[in-house]
Amino acid sequence: MIMELSINIKYPQLLKLAKQLPYRDKKKLIREMEKDLIRMNRKRTNRQDSHYENDAEEPNELQRLLLKGPIMSDEQFNQLKQIALADYK
Repeated sequence: MIMELSINIKYPQLLKLAKQLPYRDKKKLIREMEKDLIRMNRKRTNRQDSHYENDAEEPNELQRLLLKGPIMSDEQFNQLKQIALADYK
């Protein structure tokens, strides 16, 4: 049996729900969204008539470079956090 559920939810409600996620799920959501944004950006930069929704500005050269750049691993993030906390104390 296949069931389908469709809900209309506004961005502030979605954000409020996302903020209630546990830490690991938030990290997972962020990674998935970053991957999705990178895919979307690559598709748009490959199209000649690239237009963003809602007439938003297209990213500049630096923003495109940063969007295509590497993403920090959890281990790297934890190391950076430890260094930052050690400097703060």
